[in-house]
Amino acid sequence: MQTSDRNMVDETTNKMEEIKDAINKVYNFKDLYFINNDISKSEDKDGEVKVKVEKLMANIREHEGAVDSAHKAELLYYKGWTLNAVKLAPDMVEAWNELGEALAKQGDVAGAKDCFGKSLSKRRTPEALRSMSMIVRQRGGNATERLEGLHESLELAREAVGLDPSDGKSWYLLGNSYLLLYFYGGQSRSQLRQAMSAYARAANDDRSRMDPDLHYNQSLAHKYQENYQTALDGFILSAKLDHHWEAPVSQTKDLLEFLRRITALLRNKGGMKPKRLSALLSGLTTKLQTQLGPYKDLNAIALDEVAESPRPGSCVVAKVIGVVPSDDMVPFTVGLIDGKGTTAALNVYNIAQGSWCTVGDSVAIAGPAITRHSVRHADATTGQNLYEFNSIRVDNPTELVVNGRKWGPEKQALLQANVTNHNG
Repeated sequence: MQTSDRNMVDETTNKMEEIKDAINKVYNFKDLYFINNDISKSEDKDGEVKVKVEKLMANIREHEGAVDSAHKAELLYYKGWTLNAVKLAPDMVEAWNELGEALAKQGDVAGAKDCFGKSLSKRRTPEALRSMSMIVRQRGGNATERLEGLHESLELAREAVGLDPSDGKSWYLLGNSYLLLYFYGGQSRSQLRQAMSAYARAANDDRSRMDPDLHYNQSLAHKYQENYQTALDGFILSAKLDHHWEAPVSQTKDLLEFLRRITALLRNKGGMKPKRLSALLSGLTTKLQTQLGPYKDLNAIALDEVAESPRPGSCVVAKVIGVVPSDDMVPFTVGLIDGKGTTAALNVYNIAQGSWCTVGDSVAIAGPAITRHSVRHADATTGQNLYEFNSIRVDNPTELVVNGRKWGPEKQALLQANVTNHNG
């Protein structure tokens, strides 16, 4: 090779490295925007990123006609012509990943899966594993087949974390996998805790720490764990990080309304007049054994005797004084009052639609545990608000005895919800 040719190749190679470095800088600028800038600049983020992208694309276009064939596919890939890059360089793992993502966004799940599979056959990378994990969770079919897809998605996410434990994107995806399994795979509280643990690890990575999707899904997990203050703070932060996104704003409003309604219901004892309330409570003592049903051999305790940890061999029986409306009915929440006039909320998960309690029903709960809530929120209109109440959680409605009868499996239905990755 002549010196001039060698110099030209070296110059092209150096230019490719410069372009690659420039691309990395744009992604770093985007991913670390809220690390390097105050959150008050959230409205400026999209415009500033766009300016940098346009400048980079202009730089790439300047070199289109000058590159040699050895760098043709690489430049096309950098420009975003992924399909051409795949045809010219079939072993380019990054191109297969980019093409798969493009097909996934177009709704071609099968085509995307094929691309990610080809990428993984060349090299197991966190990027391809994450993408494949998101694809396989969309598996159709019956409930068993969908659940198999979720378990496969979880294993792929675990592998991605194992390849690079410092990558917050992989931890975030692992958290989503655990959260979806909690929703659709039997509602194991351990899966919910594992989801929150994975989200916490994702937040340790500066590239993920200010991701609105992370804070949104993390807040969903906290909401179903009934960590209401943490959930509320997370939804608010998610909305600040992406002021165009409506979902966290809606979740914030819904959660605040839920807290307001439940607090008012318990404080006002369902709005019942004293005479009606007295008549309602008298039945708790005169017909106690009947209302306990199969729990009649357990030690009946009052709501103010319920501890934060379950007490084996005990049960609590109370009357329903009201229902707390909720758009998604997760959980199904009622207000309870016992013979001493003590109130608490009852949150029932995985309950079949239409299997509601009504005002005046008696409810017996074996081995109850109490959670004490205190949630603060500053509102521009109403000022500082404090929501304080106690609640009992029941994950399986078949554990309830209502009006002396234990609920059967027909009262149970799987909780369903969706995680989000709205930014792609």
